Amino acid sequence: LNGKAMRSCVLPVAAVAGAKVQTIEALDRHDANSDASPVEGAPLLEAEEIHFAIRCYTGTDVMPDDVRAAPLLADDFAGLPPAAILAAEADPLLADADAYAQVLAAAGVPVELEVARGVVHGFLRARRMSPESGRAFAWLCDVTGRLLG
Repeated sequence: LNGKAMRSCVLPVAAVAGAKVQTIEALDRHDANSDASPVEGAPLLEAEEIHFAIRCYTGTDVMPDDVRAAPLLADDFAGLPPAAILAAEADPLLADADAYAQVLAAAGVPVELEVARGVVHGFLRARRMSPESGRAFAWLCDVTGRLLG
């Protein structure tokens, strides 16, 4: 990050590090480059949306083998800043979020994993209509403030 160490990392559908926000669609790039996506037919998360996110994040149609794009590819998680991860219960990417929380915890990184119950990928868009989305958004704001404050 331009030679500056991160103080914390918040991973909802977006990752927040300092003032920089970037969309993350997969943490390990499993099948992210494939049209036969494991999330095919998932509400609000079809293959084309994944490819669009990859293009926005990387500037190319191919997800690179790069830990900045797919954090679970890293060999060493020790020394990373505290992290907070927000995931949706009915999101095919929940397994990635859980796996990332586990490797961080195993490396001694303080991590919080919050799973919003009964919602799908992209649920934060409904934070004014869905009580669970609103609750999860409030958690996200609180944890971001605590970690970055």
